[in-house]
Amino acid sequence: MCGFCFEAPCSFDGFSNGQHQRRKPLVFGLVSSSWRPPWLFALPMVASLGLSAQAAAQEVFATTNEPATWIGGTGTNQWNNQNNWDIKATPLLVANFTNLATVSNRTVRDQNNQSIGRLNFTALGYVLSLENNSTFTVNGAGFVIDTPANRPTVNVGLVGGGTIKFTSASTGDVAKFVIASNGTLDMSGRSTTTGMTTGAIDNAGSIIVANSDDSSVGNELTVFGPYNGTGGSIYLRTDLGDDSSPSDKLVIDGSTITIDGPAQAMGNTFLHIISGPNSPGAYTAADGILVVDATNGGTTTEGAFTLAGEVRGGFIDYRLFRGGLNDSDADDWFLRSDFNGDNGNGGNGPITPPDELPPEALPEDLPATLPPGVYPIIGPEIATYGTVQPTARQLGLATLGTLHERIGDTLATGNPESSGGNRASSAWGRAFGEQINDRYRAFADPRTDGYLGGLQSGIDLLRGEWLPGHRDVAGIYFAFANANVDVTGLVTNETATNYTLRKTGSVNLNGWSGGAYWTHHGPTGWYLDAVLQATVYEGSASTNFASLSPNGTGFASSLEAGYPIPIPGLGPGFVLEPQAQIIWQHVSFDDDNDGLGDVALGSTSGASGRLGLRGRWTIVSDDGQVWQPYVRANLWRDWGAQPTTTFSGVDRVPLLEQATRVDLSAGVTTKINAGLSFYAQAGYQFAVEDTDGHERDGVRGDFGLRYTW
Repeated sequence: MCGFCFEAPCSFDGFSNGQHQRRKPLVFGLVSSSWRPPWLFALPMVASLGLSAQAAAQEVFATTNEPATWIGGTGTNQWNNQNNWDIKATPLLVANFTNLATVSNRTVRDQNNQSIGRLNFTALGYVLSLENNSTFTVNGAGFVIDTPANRPTVNVGLVGGGTIKFTSASTGDVAKFVIASNGTLDMSGRSTTTGMTTGAIDNAGSIIVANSDDSSVGNELTVFGPYNGTGGSIYLRTDLGDDSSPSDKLVIDGSTITIDGPAQAMGNTFLHIISGPNSPGAYTAADGILVVDATNGGTTTEGAFTLAGEVRGGFIDYRLFRGGLNDSDADDWFLRSDFNGDNGNGGNGPITPPDELPPEALPEDLPATLPPGVYPIIGPEIATYGTVQPTARQLGLATLGTLHERIGDTLATGNPESSGGNRASSAWGRAFGEQINDRYRAFADPRTDGYLGGLQSGIDLLRGEWLPGHRDVAGIYFAFANANVDVTGLVTNETATNYTLRKTGSVNLNGWSGGAYWTHHGPTGWYLDAVLQATVYEGSASTNFASLSPNGTGFASSLEAGYPIPIPGLGPGFVLEPQAQIIWQHVSFDDDNDGLGDVALGSTSGASGRLGLRGRWTIVSDDGQVWQPYVRANLWRDWGAQPTTTFSGVDRVPLLEQATRVDLSAGVTTKINAGLSFYAQAGYQFAVEDTDGHERDGVRGDFGLRYTW
């Protein structure tokens, strides 16, 4: 008789590495003898006291690579990942080799990231607990339940997080799931043709229904029994198009009565809608795209589901609605992209969406109730992204400036022959800024409110006098400027019955510029100034749920002329100088994706013209100090440059930025000493009434230093 196990003949012989060694295979749990060693009865007590049942078992049984089945009793064995587990009674089970799982007091605890092929539960009340960031992967037949009444409970992530993952081969019925806030039920590897079924679900964590293959849409998670959302999330993939578009679904099926109660979705769950491979956006003419299907007597409560964020296909947003139109399918949940103007909430017969949203589509002052008709649900991106192009053009225009904004007055005394002030080489630098308070004509009525500012520095590289009284100067400059604006525009209100004006996002643009200039001065002080400028743009355009990173380039050219006319009767050294300037700009941005879809800001080309009149005095003090104050009035006009934002390569949203505006300013140039002069100006610009671009108002100014030698 063996002195350790008290059996004769003994199945074990000796110890190795502290464990009793086994001579031949043994199927544990099939212990039919009426006599058992006394230590065997102590193991359940060890587990009930919270001690390590695994450690106790390791001292008793050796490890093997053979499969085993527990029908009752106790035992320990090493398991391969694809073995079948059949749990029928209330065993104490320890997997000692990899700590793959522990069954004690009807609980299976998964402690490592491992895979099990088949796990049969046939006794009432078994619990599978996934803790400490463990992952339990179900292959093959998955969880198999003898009867619905015997559903086990699966606790996911109660302690330290956990994930249960179903692969494409998984089939069969599964348990009641209790998903903690850091737990995940992942069926992203499932086949869209077989779907997935569960018992009741309590969800405070995440359920991933969307297939990991982003080209696959149509997974279904069917819940037999109550579904209770406690702030959890469900991830679905949907082709965002018309009513016929496919989508993953949550199905609340009341055909089977479970011990947990009737099939009803309640509480609050956030639906994360992932854009499918075919999501150009379209009007939904009927109920919309079905995402929660209450069938066979299944029901849902008001507020059971909420969109986790904005859902957009093309330029159109989708909202979540409970029930179909005309009070049909009251417990189903749909995504709809339009609403009725007479306080309806979507769909009104067949609709052909336009290829382009016209700028005049929405009236300037919206009534409390829109006229009857079908209107698209729009989000904040239409207004926000549409302002990137005009903001970039305004930044480029401010950087380029005018001759006197750039370098001040070149004639320190007003006498071109006496001072030599325009013959010497010079280096100069200036700071400039302006308020941005613009409003554009576009579908969402966008407005911008903010500022731009920059630094610019240049140097003369070439000076010469080629003809008597004619002088030329050429140089280069570099500049950095930033524009930062908040955007306000129209979006669909929360009840999807009208549009409301609110802040939609912000735009922040940086521009790095380099330029070259050539200025010709005539004998009487007239001038001709030509500038070429290149700019690189980068920045951000963001809303609550999406963000673009605009990267682009700009090119500008300018030709400016002025002719001073002396009028002595209006003051000391007074000249009246008519001016004219024409500026052409091209701005182009790379295509981008804002997380909700592809967005193309496109390119624009257009001109800005200026007609100005400047009156300047030259005042020389007794000590030789020179002051040249001036006042100036400009009339600006923009042509062309109609930016169009394209969503998902299909939907085009144009914007009109042409404006006729007036700029009034005053400035001064003064000589600090023989080589250094200071110049500054401040002004205000405003749009002329009834122009296409609406408002373009704000104060502006700059100051600089110029050193000559």
